[in-house]
Amino acid sequence: ADQTVFPIRVTPGVNRGYQPALLRDGKLVAFTAASGPVIYRGDLFPEEFRGNSFVPEPSANLIKRNVHSENGGVVTALPAYTDSEFMASTDERFRPVNLFNGPDGALYVVDMYRGVIQHITYLTPWLRTQYIERGLERPLHQGRIWRIVPEKAARKPLDLPKTKPALLAELSHPNGWRRDHAQRLLVESGDPAVAAELVKLSKANPQSLARLHALWTLEGLQKLDASTALAALADTDAKVRATAVRLVEPFAVKDPAAARMLMGMVNDQSADVALQLLCSLGQLRSDEAVAAIAQLLARNLENPLARSAAISGLKGRELELLENLVASPAAGANSPGRTALLGQLARCVIEERKPQRIAELFNRGWNGAWTAAAREDVLNGIAAMVAGKPPKNMIQLEAEPALVDPKESPTAAASSARAQKIATLFTWPGKIETVKAAPKAPPLTPSQQEFVAAGKVLYTAICAACHLPNGIGQEGLAPPLAASEWVTGSPDRLSRIVLHGLSGPIEVLGKTYTMDMPGLGPALSDEQIAQILSYIRRDWGHEASIVETAAVTKVREATKDRGASWTADELLRLQ
Repeated sequence: ADQTVFPIRVTPGVNRGYQPALLRDGKLVAFTAASGPVIYRGDLFPEEFRGNSFVPEPSANLIKRNVHSENGGVVTALPAYTDSEFMASTDERFRPVNLFNGPDGALYVVDMYRGVIQHITYLTPWLRTQYIERGLERPLHQGRIWRIVPEKAARKPLDLPKTKPALLAELSHPNGWRRDHAQRLLVESGDPAVAAELVKLSKANPQSLARLHALWTLEGLQKLDASTALAALADTDAKVRATAVRLVEPFAVKDPAAARMLMGMVNDQSADVALQLLCSLGQLRSDEAVAAIAQLLARNLENPLARSAAISGLKGRELELLENLVASPAAGANSPGRTALLGQLARCVIEERKPQRIAELFNRGWNGAWTAAAREDVLNGIAAMVAGKPPKNMIQLEAEPALVDPKESPTAAASSARAQKIATLFTWPGKIETVKAAPKAPPLTPSQQEFVAAGKVLYTAICAACHLPNGIGQEGLAPPLAASEWVTGSPDRLSRIVLHGLSGPIEVLGKTYTMDMPGLGPALSDEQIAQILSYIRRDWGHEASIVETAAVTKVREATKDRGASWTADELLRLQ
């Protein structure tokens, strides 16, 4: 949660370094370029370093060390030092970009050693001025590797084992690199003769990490049998038991006896085991497995990881889990986790777009044993799907769904407004559409199709890393483009955003995003910008007009003197 960094030199060479919120006393305040982190798994540093994370921040010329703790399956991290860092440099060209554990237990740092690390596509005018005026683009080809060891650490010659018995013994080594190395060589050997020794190791070795490596080595050799995997379900170490759940999963899908043993793990009190069970039980596709998931969730409802794990493996069984949770007295009433999960499960049913399942969802809500609170959670969850403009592709139902309590006056303000919102997701025989459909753009000509196809290639290379290939965006990084009112709205506003960048906050589909997008005008031609904009206006169900190259050229000329990125308020004021 703490993203603060403490550089030991001024760091003006960052995008938008003029912004007070970005720099304090000329130094970067928080992470902007976390890259190549590593968990220390060596045996050379003192014991308190084991399991710590080290995270490079090349923009601030430093490496942060975090100390981890785990509670209820949730890992959190706190900085190891107050107002300082594990490693920092006064050299502006020190750019740590990747970290590795070494075979000797040392920590290795890949230092890019360059004044400018941003790709030309993402350089803001501020940073471009910085590197030109201060010559930051030179020197090149000075990259290097640092080896970090404790003071007075003896440098021992590396004697890595090569024989099969030595590699098996190496699975118990305190250095994680060496354990990984041994496991890889054993798997790559493809030698089934070591399987018997690995089975013994998985059951009898006193070190839990050795037992875990033995199980995965057997799996890699395709020599893991059901009896060995099932035996590991009773391991004394929770991490090994959680691994065993994952390894038993393919056997349980085919073998009812293995499935029963897997479902018998629901009373295990380990959060690690519970999380893996929630992922694995959904693969069994049975009513008993759904009931077991509901039992697990009853004591893990407030853990968002547990809720996500359950949903991730359910596909097509969300309605059954919802029904189990509503009927379960152990699942609590009106807790925040239960409210969130019921809403999420209901949305999954809607997103299946299967009319019979959707009708069943609404019918169970009013005709079954659901409480009023459960119905509220479900309906509120579905209503949350309608943010901003109603969807264009409504789901065809056979009959009008029940969206308000039959005992309640349909004119009650809250339920009536919510019902109207949910109704925009569906259509049914006799429904009178109150939302006027947006005019459809004419079909694309062959040359326009090529233009849009070129835009898709550019989008994938430049934009998809943040906005994702399906245009749904990423929380905390980039707002969605799919169904966005900005994408299908004014093309001139879109051109300005791509040319000069956007500085948040911005509201998209009813949600506010605080983010910064760099301008791409210096890196892209007018035609390329027009192609990208035309693509996003015609994909993901959009039917907006394409953007002509001449229109982008006109906007570029009209805004040629602008150096700063746009704000949403400025764009909305434009006519």
